[in-house]
Amino acid sequence: MTFRELIIKNLKKGHTILETSKELKKINFEPNSISSIEKELKKLREEKNAKTMFHLAYLLQKGKAL
Repeated sequence: MTFRELIIKNLKKGHTILETSKELKKINFEPNSISSIEKELKKLREEKNAKTMFHLAYLLQKGKAL
């Protein structure tokens, strides 16, 4: 599973960035820092033209990425 897929999976579960970081650390996945997760989410929001995290979740659900 890719970094992005793991982030989306955790978003689907309703996890915060901190919780996502902890989950990634549990499975020894790198990168797992809060900063790297925030940067990936920013890239994802820009790619999907989402203004907020809620908007991003809606767009991902609409596109069946969740």
